[in-house]
Formats: sequence, structure tokens, C-alpha cells
Amino acid sequence: MNEYELIFNSRNCTEIDLYVSKYPSIPLLTEEIEKIPVEGRNGDLTVKKGTYQDRSISVKFRLLDMNNYWGKLDLVYEWLTDITDNRLLYDRQDRCFRVKNVTFGDINKQLQVYGEFDVEFTVEPFMEDLNEMRVNISSSNFTAVCQGNRGAETLFIVNGQGNIQITVNDVTMSINNVNGYVEIDSKLLQVRNADGTSKDNDAIGDFARMVPGTNNISYIGNISNIELIFTNQYR
Repeated sequence: MNEYELIFNSRNCTEIDLYVSKYPSIPLLTEEIEKIPVEGRNGDLTVKKGTYQDRSISVKFRLLDMNNYWGKLDLVYEWLTDITDNRLLYDRQDRCFRVKNVTFGDINKQLQVYGEFDVEFTVEPFMEDLNEMRVNISSSNFTAVCQGNRGAETLFIVNGQGNIQITVNDVTMSINNVNGYVEIDSKLLQVRNADGTSKDNDAIGDFARMVPGTNNISYIGNISNIELIFTNQYR
């Protein structure tokens, strides 16, 4: 991918006669910390929370061709606002950012005055693979490999009955009264029935993440099938 190209919402910006006119600055990850005053101690006690802030990527675009100006402006607005694919790719084609919000000003005015306009993409902290991984867990003590150096959040889709228990490495969650189907979503921190209603009250334990490398997955109970869905994440 060239420096003047950016892919968002399933389209390369050059397809709508835009190019990146200035190399965007992508901020480094910032881990959230908590500062705790401690009596008798010089300075605060700094506790790393293990969570990270969103990143803001500011991109300056220029319109390549001013012919059919208003028609192209409509395409730009549609590209930035009618979002069906929130993946953002820049500089490399094998990993993406996930866009949470797009902010821009009066594009028409900026183009008329400066010939360029700015867009700010608020993205999730970590880059990730373009596509998710789907793994069918065929037996207990199953091994799954996570390629990302950040690990990955997990979504387990479980078909079973009664009281079940799933362990990923050393993290265990028990769910009681399963009636055929349940989802365990570590990204949204939810346990759900097939119809999307909450089953959190029947869940005991912690939500599991994949760690980089090999992960051991085991289960107990009347389970006929488990599907694991995750996307490799990178710092």
C-alpha cells in the first residue's frame, strides 16, 4: 500500500479521488494508570491498570480531481458516514484498526479555502487481523494458538445442557441451567442466551482472554459442541 492510500469502509480513498496528503501520526499506546497517595511515601504509588486508551488518528486528505466536485463530495460524505465496515488500513494490508468514531468539519469549506480537509478517526487501542478466527473445540484439553502479541478476547458459543464449566488456561467460568445454547463474550463481558437475553446471573467466575501462543481449553458438563471465535490483537 502506498503512503497516499488509505482503506476504510471497504474502499480505498483513491477510488473516490482522494489521497492522503500528509503522513498521519499514529499515537503510541497509553496504558491507564492510577496514582494513589501513600502516607510517608515520596510521590504517589503508581498502579498500572492493564487497560489502554483509544487512539486518535488524524488524516489530511486532498481531492485529486475537482471535476464533478459536488458529486465527489457526496461520495466522500457517504464513505465517512454510511459505515458498514469499520476496518481502517494504512501503511500495511495485513492488519487493521477498528474505528469507533469519525469526526470531520465542513469539508466543502476546507476544500475551497485550503484544497484539503482533515478527518479524525477514533480507533480501538490495538491493531488486529483483518478476519476473525473460528475454532471448533472437539474435546476437552484442547489446544488453540493465538498469534497476536496482545492476545485476544474470546467468544465461546456453547451447545449443551445443565451446569457447565469452561477453563481457559487458569481462568474458569461456570454457567448453570444452560438450555441448549449459551454465549460467553469476554469483549462485552456478557453471558447470553440464544435470544440475546442476559444469563449473567447464572454465571460464576471470570471472563477468559487468549494469551499469546498456546492456550489450553478444557470443559466439564453435558456439552455437545463449542465454537471459539477470536481475533488476534497486536500492540
